[in-house]
Amino acid sequence: MSSQIKFLEDRLNGISSSNDDYSAIVVSKEPQLLRNLNWPANTVWLDTIDKPDCLDISVRSDLGVIFKQFEHMPSDLVMPLLARLRDCHCDELLVHSGGKSLTTREMLALGFTRATSSESGGWFHYQREEFYEERTWNSPDQWAHPQNYKRFRW
Repeated sequence: MSSQIKFLEDRLNGISSSNDDYSAIVVSKEPQLLRNLNWPANTVWLDTIDKPDCLDISVRSDLGVIFKQFEHMPSDLVMPLLARLRDCHCDELLVHSGGKSLTTREMLALGFTRATSSESGGWFHYQREEFYEERTWNSPDQWAHPQNYKRFRW
């Protein structure tokens, strides 16, 4: 268990050193394990999430951490919850899978990557900037005749 907390602590220290003003959402059934880490002052603590629309759409944070939440939930409930958190609430999401509810394949299908640290121990990571790459082919510079785009209608 301590290696899982150590991985999270290292990740939080990396975020706080690069960004002083960030926010976090933490969902954990065991918050006492996580409370002594370096969390921002405006952290939202939740002990459970059981449906995709349980968070107000206006709640937005830079980091979301889900720890020991989905172990006993069926995967048909977990996947929409993770998709909602990923798409609407968090720019970066760290999920400790617990290994029981979602397989690695399902986490990869949602756009998560396995944390590569030797201490990661079941953590999956999603970061919006890594997932959505800027597409050069979809810019006006790559069109056939960008200089004629406003002159001619076809």
